[in-house]
Amino acid sequence: MKKIEKTFVTKGVYWISIPEQEFYLLCGCPADIVKHLIRNGFIKEVTEDNVTFETGPNAILLSDYSIQNGELSNLAEFPVLQMIYRQGMFIPNHPNNKGQKPILIGTKGQIKNQINYIYRGNYGLTSHNEMIKAGLSDKEAKEQMRLKLKFAFGEIKSLKEFIITKELAEKEITIKNGITIKRKDINTFELNYKNERVSINLNLTEGEVYEPAYHLGFYHIYREHFAIIHSGEGDGWDINNPCMSSVVIHDGDLYLIDAGPNIKNTLHSLGISINEIKGIFHTHCHDDHFSGLTALLQSDHKIEYYATKAVKMSVDKKLSALVNIPNVLSKFFDVKELQAEEFNNIEGLEVKPIFSPHPVENTMFYFRVISDNGYKSYYHMADTSRLEVLKDMITSNSSAPGINKTFFEKVKKSYLIPADIKKIDIGGAMIHGCAEDFVNDKSTKKILSHTGRKLSNTEKQIGERATFGQVDVLIKSHTNSTSRFAFDYLKAYFPELDKSQFKDILNCPIVTFSPGNAILKKGETNNYFYLSILGTTEVIEPNREINHFLNAGSMIGEMSALLNKERKKTYIASSHVTALKISATLYRNFAKENNLYEGIKEKRLLKSLLGKMWLFNEVAASPSINKISKLITPIDIEPNKSIPIPNGPHICIVLGGELEFKDCQQTRIVKKLDFCLEGLIVENKLNPKTTIMTKKKSTIYFLPLSFIKDIPAVMWKIQEFYNHIRFKLDK
Repeated sequence: MKKIEKTFVTKGVYWISIPEQEFYLLCGCPADIVKHLIRNGFIKEVTEDNVTFETGPNAILLSDYSIQNGELSNLAEFPVLQMIYRQGMFIPNHPNNKGQKPILIGTKGQIKNQINYIYRGNYGLTSHNEMIKAGLSDKEAKEQMRLKLKFAFGEIKSLKEFIITKELAEKEITIKNGITIKRKDINTFELNYKNERVSINLNLTEGEVYEPAYHLGFYHIYREHFAIIHSGEGDGWDINNPCMSSVVIHDGDLYLIDAGPNIKNTLHSLGISINEIKGIFHTHCHDDHFSGLTALLQSDHKIEYYATKAVKMSVDKKLSALVNIPNVLSKFFDVKELQAEEFNNIEGLEVKPIFSPHPVENTMFYFRVISDNGYKSYYHMADTSRLEVLKDMITSNSSAPGINKTFFEKVKKSYLIPADIKKIDIGGAMIHGCAEDFVNDKSTKKILSHTGRKLSNTEKQIGERATFGQVDVLIKSHTNSTSRFAFDYLKAYFPELDKSQFKDILNCPIVTFSPGNAILKKGETNNYFYLSILGTTEVIEPNREINHFLNAGSMIGEMSALLNKERKKTYIASSHVTALKISATLYRNFAKENNLYEGIKEKRLLKSLLGKMWLFNEVAASPSINKISKLITPIDIEPNKSIPIPNGPHICIVLGGELEFKDCQQTRIVKKLDFCLEGLIVENKLNPKTTIMTKKKSTIYFLPLSFIKDIPAVMWKIQEFYNHIRFKLDK
């Protein structure tokens, strides 16, 4: 009989069990992995001594890489919380509190990152001084620190008090009771128990991504003037639904409220590509509202990030710890701090962040937009605490953990501010809300959220459950926002032109495609092409196993239509897609009249080459790649020539040929459609011993940071590549 059982869970994740030692190892922990474990039966409910609790892992093997194929590989917060609370490992007098602690296994660097990230996820800002730096007054900082300590049972503790860590070394290490593990190669390991061995490979293959734990349908949503898309009603344990979230539509623009696990999949189901997101309003840093942030970096523009200074600081500290990049938010987002407890006007969308008691910095958001009948409003109340719990925290001792009565009454009053639509957290327990607190709430419509269970009859009399993709329209639109988006995209392609020069192109018909519909097929010659306005398009190329996807704002089939040549690719609607169907005859005339035709033809091969690079394939047909292709002039260099490196941060891209890249730590060959000097972009410094030599006749270009610094999709890939290279060197 086998002593070690190994089971595939989902892409990049395995389950190892050694029942003889009651050892259950989760290998890999991407977003929502707890939901995968529940769905696959590795976590289930049991009852012992009349106490019902969950089974599950008691150890986690971390990926060597923090990022794989653009996605976060190590998100141990929820698996650790599941062990501590839902399994009962740390609950006093619990039948499963047997003195064991969760075990984290990984490199020294990954363990350090995880400890810091989970610490910030538990506590947020952890001192009076940090709160003062976050813009709170001395009185506010003292009040919130007392509250935080009450949630933390009187003390903010080091995570090492709750977790056992096992650092991987060159040699085999012991986990417990004769169970050992050894790294065989990057992200590949061998587990040994009583001379029985199993191998574990946590690498994702090229183009592979971590899978969501649930599958959603497809929705085609009209862009109203002011409306709410209900994009998630579950919690971090709900195996059927995305976590509590919403999408706010204002004047056709899209704003997320929070970014939970698998946010890209959620948006895809709603017919929304990442490029269409204008901004995100962020409530707090718990993983079920936070872990999708890095998915928003696959955009061709910096998405606006809105939060109070305190929330922003706690989020930044957690995300920076996770990916080991200081001040990460400002590097990849357009950060805009909101003033707490007052209305902030964002192009007519007014939003007031309202303090919400929670273990970490947290705000509710009250949105309003003026209409012909006065203001219409939406109140988003994520991760609120029950009034009963808060009432029990009241103490007259101003130096003890807890709150005073004035603080309690202020919070209670803020909960009951009426709105046209109010979404309420009813997750229960100590740090979530309950419907009964809103029996007397005067809001017109109350959505009960942040739970995976069915509503009770009592709750149904107080509020209702929203379904995924449901839209509540507060102010209807009487304009066509898709035409505005089409103009914005065309203007991004041709910034030198004014609006009047696009009028004929913009008069072309707007068409829609359902998911799975062919937009254009390989081998066809059509007298038209498309500018995608909404949705995501899949690109299928011959001799390429891995397909890539185009976001909204991409030109689909432009060059084959312009040159009247057979199409070399097939384009399929991956979600609902809305596009401008542009006549090739009209486009040729437009290009010639505005002296663009020769320039477009001249740069077509360069655009095609750039679009095939891994570095640029997220923005392959976007205005960004068009802009870059206009700005660069490739250089041809003979074989065996040393290439001088320019001053300032650049990357060297290889459009043809082959280079040898050397610094004091490494020598590597850089082939066609690859790049080097990534460290110069990330660290803004160059090792003095760095050299670049052509191995063959080569075509290269030194691309300055200024061309790409505001394209998160490219900058994030450079960061991922740099991390992988550094790990290989340090291993």
